[in-house]
Amino acid sequence: MSVSERGVIHSLPVPVDLRKLVSPASIAVVGASQDTKRVGGEIVLNLKAGGFRGDVFPVNPKYSEICGYSCFPGVTEIGKSADMAVVAVNAELVPNVIRQCGKAGISIAVVLSSGFGEAGASGIKLQRDLDDAIAESGVRIVGPNCIGLMNVRRHMYCGFGPGFRNHGLSKGPVAMVTQSGGYGFSVVGLCNHQGIGFSQIISTGNECDLSTADLIDYILDDDEIKVVVTYIEGVKDGRRLLEVGQKALACGKPILCWKVGNSVVARNAVASHTANLSAPYELFKTAFSGSGYIEIREIEDLVDIARGFLGGRIPRGRRVAVVTTSGGSGVLMADRCDEARLTLPEPPPALLESIRSMLPPHSAVTNPVDMTAQVGDDAASFNRVVKAFVDSPAYDQILVRYGAVQGVNAPAWATGMVAMAQATQKPVLVAWSRVPDTSSKALQILEEGGVPWFITPGRTVTAAAALGDFHCRQTKLQQSVVGPDEWFSKVPINLPPRTDALGEHASKQIIAAYGIPVVNERLFNLAEIENLEQSPFAFPLVVKIESPDIAHKTEAGAVITGIRSLPELRQAAGKVAASAKKHFPDAVIEGVLVQQTCSGMELILGGFVDDCFGPVVILGLGGIHAEVLKDVTRRFAPVSRASAREMIFELRAAPLFSGYRGMPPLDVEALADAIFRLAHLISHHKDQIREIDINPLFIGPAGTGVIAADALVIANIEQKAQ
Repeated sequence: MSVSERGVIHSLPVPVDLRKLVSPASIAVVGASQDTKRVGGEIVLNLKAGGFRGDVFPVNPKYSEICGYSCFPGVTEIGKSADMAVVAVNAELVPNVIRQCGKAGISIAVVLSSGFGEAGASGIKLQRDLDDAIAESGVRIVGPNCIGLMNVRRHMYCGFGPGFRNHGLSKGPVAMVTQSGGYGFSVVGLCNHQGIGFSQIISTGNECDLSTADLIDYILDDDEIKVVVTYIEGVKDGRRLLEVGQKALACGKPILCWKVGNSVVARNAVASHTANLSAPYELFKTAFSGSGYIEIREIEDLVDIARGFLGGRIPRGRRVAVVTTSGGSGVLMADRCDEARLTLPEPPPALLESIRSMLPPHSAVTNPVDMTAQVGDDAASFNRVVKAFVDSPAYDQILVRYGAVQGVNAPAWATGMVAMAQATQKPVLVAWSRVPDTSSKALQILEEGGVPWFITPGRTVTAAAALGDFHCRQTKLQQSVVGPDEWFSKVPINLPPRTDALGEHASKQIIAAYGIPVVNERLFNLAEIENLEQSPFAFPLVVKIESPDIAHKTEAGAVITGIRSLPELRQAAGKVAASAKKHFPDAVIEGVLVQQTCSGMELILGGFVDDCFGPVVILGLGGIHAEVLKDVTRRFAPVSRASAREMIFELRAAPLFSGYRGMPPLDVEALADAIFRLAHLISHHKDQIREIDINPLFIGPAGTGVIAADALVIANIEQKAQ
């Protein structure tokens, strides 16, 4: 519960039945007009012309009738509660309309009006007024600044713009939730032209209340929807987005996602479009890779990947067989498979023996299999070879391209292909080899039999890669859960009250409390170092200044390495103190840190708390190459030990961990343990700590562990101020 600037008490959002949004029995159109060129008039006309079978209640005190529907002066005067309201009035009138909807018992409203958060200072004030109205009324909101929604199954074309006048759309098992209404509804039309039908399309605009994730969550429970598409500029709750993506993965329904607004220029455009700016793109990529979101770049990607999933079969791995009558297309698909991390295993001896007699003399008996054009119209021979690969346990999905798809025997080939595909749980994907013609009997047989087909060999591989990747993510999802056997209890930590950044020694005490090994070190003042009779540790040593105000000590000359005697130690201590004072005269100096010298491969291990996605853990290649190579991987904290290991081998430097060119394998288990512990530290203390940086973290050969040579903890100033 919170209090707004206007003094309104905001409780938790009121639960809402989203069936009243997606499949309403009655709709109130507030701001309706007899002028059907105006937004309010066009909505009423589209509902009428589209064949909506429910009740429509236009609301406008100027009229008594619009498009044959009785018109009411206000929503409270309709006489019964509508399932949903569509609001198309000037922005300054919207908050009061929402309050009236609450009084009329309308639980959900779609606000088309613009001029809110995307419109600068004046819009932000109006947005606060709308937020207060939502809190007071209990009405849940889609929008503002959206263009409406559509349910093709219910003939509900409830919005404005050209997309809502396309009443001939074919309904299908695909749904879309889009922050861009204009683009989203154009996508629906273009996909419909290519045989992909949508049933539900919802434009969300600024998302001041109900979010893209909320709506996808609801849609995933619809048994008739098999694929979800979304266009995202930004979100307010990244963890909610991740949660919904993991639900999609668990129920086997992909979310094909345009994530836009990633470049500097595009982010500026987003600010004036829907004002949905949020976290860096890298964090969205992390969320997508661990859930059911599949990023797409073009409408062709959507069409191909949707076709693949609508076949209803997800492979059990990434092993692919390619069977063609064209060597060129086979080589092309082999290249694309390699780029997509799909493997093409050689046929096992038993499989080779079974198919050798079926192949023409000059066939390439390998994978890809080139049956050559000599097969011609011999569809039966082609299908027998395909079936042998389908039946082989060495392959997870089969890609085929048959040249004679318009020949006299093409229907028989297609019928056999459907029979094979329906008798297996493996995806069987067809690369069509001619200009697609919907009157083709063979193509019709594939369509009716649910066998996915694609215009080009490369686009066939696009679908195969998405299917293979989806299965791998499903497997990893089970491993990513932190189970009871990995439960890590919260360890109390003490943060100094006076500063946001801690000194290196204090920072290491915090990470050491979570069991992350730190270098042997002691903190001295200059007088104590002058009086030392023996070194605290074996030479060589490292000397650093200890100050919460000097994060980058090397640039300030506040670090000296390779110290091999007490006189050198005393001299080095004086130098770092003097240099620190010179570069940062106002810095608080807490002493001189004396450390043992560390060795090994240098890594960066860190964590931070993002405003949108919450706690994040990062692993990267360290040393002089860190800034140049930017070899980094991320996870949302906390992580399981299995996920920590995955992070290690996602780095481009991964071969170094297994032993490279005679070098010994590195201590992967110790590194995974450090990742696991740091992820829990940042997760447990996300309200107190904003950022943790261990740089460098040295990793040695297997069995020798890891050690933190430097660390920086930055506290959450806002939390400390409380």
